[in-house]
Amino acid sequence: MEHGLETRDTPRNAVESLPHVTSRSTAACYEWRIRNLPPPGENYIVSVEPQAYALVISSLNKKYYKKLSVDDLKRMGLNPVPGNLQTTFANRTLIIQYKKPLEIIALEKKIWEEIISPLKAEGSKNPSGCSQA
Repeated sequence: MEHGLETRDTPRNAVESLPHVTSRSTAACYEWRIRNLPPPGENYIVSVEPQAYALVISSLNKKYYKKLSVDDLKRMGLNPVPGNLQTTFANRTLIIQYKKPLEIIALEKKIWEEIISPLKAEGSKNPSGCSQA
């Protein structure tokens, strides 16, 4: 004890050892990765909560609980379906994939076409006016 403060034996990089959630959206699914979870992977249960448009992750030993909202489903008024859910656990990382409903895939395709078609039309024009040699 120094200056009346008690020091604890904590990991040097305690923040790095906490669970960390990242997310991404692919053409076919939504994906979340929760890193730094202690094994075994069978300890984690992933379920859907339709009224909240969310996925719920909990552990059997009640040490971890996380609710991941799926905003695209909420915007479209589509409830999450358990059959679209897939999970994998590897290297202290829980990987959750939720297959996108066909309505969302069709909407995203339409949006991309609206964005890309004007760009393709301008493809032959050089907006900067610089000649390319």
